[in-house]
Amino acid sequence: MEEKKEMDSEQLDMQNDPTEENDGKKKILVVDDEIVLNKIITTRLRKLGYNSFSVNSGEKALEFIDNDPPDLIILDLLMPGMDGYEVAQAIRGNSKISHIPIIMLTAKVSQETKIKALKLGIDDYMTKPYDAEELAARIQSVLRRAQIVTTSESGGGEGKALAIDSRDKKRLDFLKKMIDEDVVEIQPTYNMLVKSGYEYRQVTEFFDIQPGMELQELYYLEEKGTLKRNFFDKILICPNCTHHNISLREVCPTDRSPDIALMPTIHHYKCGYIGTEREFMHGLSLVCPKCMDELEAIGVDYDKPGKMFVCNKNQHKFTEPDVLCQCRNCKNEFYAGDALRSNIYSFVITDKASEAVQQGRFFAVNFEQELMDQDINLYNLNYFRTKFREELRRAEQFERPLSLVLLEVVGLDDFIEQGGEEMAHDILRDLTAILKESLWKVDIPARYDKNSFVSILPEADSKRAKSVVDGIMKKAQSRIKAALTLDIKFVTYPEDGTTEDLLLERLVKQTDVIEF
Repeated sequence: MEEKKEMDSEQLDMQNDPTEENDGKKKILVVDDEIVLNKIITTRLRKLGYNSFSVNSGEKALEFIDNDPPDLIILDLLMPGMDGYEVAQAIRGNSKISHIPIIMLTAKVSQETKIKALKLGIDDYMTKPYDAEELAARIQSVLRRAQIVTTSESGGGEGKALAIDSRDKKRLDFLKKMIDEDVVEIQPTYNMLVKSGYEYRQVTEFFDIQPGMELQELYYLEEKGTLKRNFFDKILICPNCTHHNISLREVCPTDRSPDIALMPTIHHYKCGYIGTEREFMHGLSLVCPKCMDELEAIGVDYDKPGKMFVCNKNQHKFTEPDVLCQCRNCKNEFYAGDALRSNIYSFVITDKASEAVQQGRFFAVNFEQELMDQDINLYNLNYFRTKFREELRRAEQFERPLSLVLLEVVGLDDFIEQGGEEMAHDILRDLTAILKESLWKVDIPARYDKNSFVSILPEADSKRAKSVVDGIMKKAQSRIKAALTLDIKFVTYPEDGTTEDLLLERLVKQTDVIEF
């Protein structure tokens, strides 16, 4: 098996001769020990107009980069030999190639991973399984960022001001137009010609671009902190061509015939037979097809408990039909359960948009400040919301459980009045330590608000979530000396809800107060 993998790797290297293509296209190097994934990504990138190449180890990556530096590197984290951290460190430590932007694409999802990657100078970070369209948008955004030169520090300590180019000036003009017109939220409108089914018309008209391309601008503005996305809609898309233009029809589960009818049912009390009303029809009378008794009065000798489907082709009876989809774009036919699901977002204009317009420039994002609550060294609410959406999508896709744990200090303001800010801060710091100790490395703890913490537990069912809650409670009771009241609770996907809003609503509304 190892010999076959090495042979495939050598074949890939032969196909990856960078001297074969030199047509001015951006060159992207994919570094991943999974050869099949390498092929998938490089093929997609070539279809997008890039010159893409792949290697399956960190050592080969550095050799490739030294011979012919690419414009961007997509780097896996977990590889035999040199891992992604070591490769990134070697690149950033070499002045000749340190400028090359890096997107880390990995299945590792621990909270420490992203911070460590960003400290090494990783330009962007995506977790597997990835969304192909989002990866394409991030690649374009990172390549654009790489062309912008960092200049002097801003006076307010909010990061580095970026030199303005003509494209950024256009974006700032767009934000100014939205602010001047009192636009609070940029919402999509339906457009059946667009692959996703939606168009952001204000963006396409201002930038004079084709519908479907405007997400690149919106993602760029979001990265600069000037926009914040809100959930708008969820759509079904074709798993073959990812187009939204899908027709759905209900069919018989036995022969997939669409010739089905929904009919009322009759329950005959005497013999207990339940069938469709059509089976009981005998001229103008109702006669039980099982015992042949004539039915006289509803509520006396029969009732109509509901409805059921009947296939007119084979007379098969069933309570739920199968739902088949056909993509009008590529003609692919598939079951509704196999359809991909994609979220559509609106984009809210933030206070940073006004600051950028007033200053006439964007500001580089300080990733640690954006991700962390510096007061207690824990992830903040913005990061929690982003990761929760990602993990919930992953749980839906792979039909895996997911739990949330919420820990709240009840009456924190009373502690501040009695013992001061320092005492309250010590309590929160102790609870943060207990929380981190009680979680696995893949779990994601964050500060939910002033006096509460929330943790995402990927792959955790209700049994494990209950174990985490019990562990936190036991440690808090033994280690925190102050008279404390905690409200600690959890919810689990899918039994407590299948959407982000429903899970959070149920989590917040639960009450399970613990005093000690």
